[in-house]
Amino acid sequence: MFIIEEIVRQRCWAKLIRAFAIAFVGFGLGACCFLPFSRGVIVDVTNEGSAPISNLKISFTGGERTLSKLGAESTHEFRVKPTGESDIIISFLDASGSAHSHGDIVYLEPNYQGRIDIKVDRLGNVTSKDDITACPN
Repeated sequence: MFIIEEIVRQRCWAKLIRAFAIAFVGFGLGACCFLPFSRGVIVDVTNEGSAPISNLKISFTGGERTLSKLGAESTHEFRVKPTGESDIIISFLDASGSAHSHGDIVYLEPNYQGRIDIKVDRLGNVTSKDDITACPN
């Protein structure tokens, strides 16, 4: 009788440990969407040119992020948290002082998260690549 009780007890512990493991993994995967500190989108701006750009501004609904100067072949990371439907707009001055502004980089909403990589070439042209997902509200 003791052997049967021991087998039953071990199987219960195994089920309990398995349930906790599944819950832990599920929480870890879901936390990126449900925890407020993780909300928002990371925007990496890379100056691929051989001269610095200045007055860099990333605009979106509900705010903007600025950087006075981004050196040649440098990258800067911004976190944006739009408050409504939004396009990312980047504006800056090139080394000669010419103003550049590029809109419609990517569409965002407040519940989006992920990363946008924006590259500025030596002529001031902008390209972007994004990996954005929508999280439940």
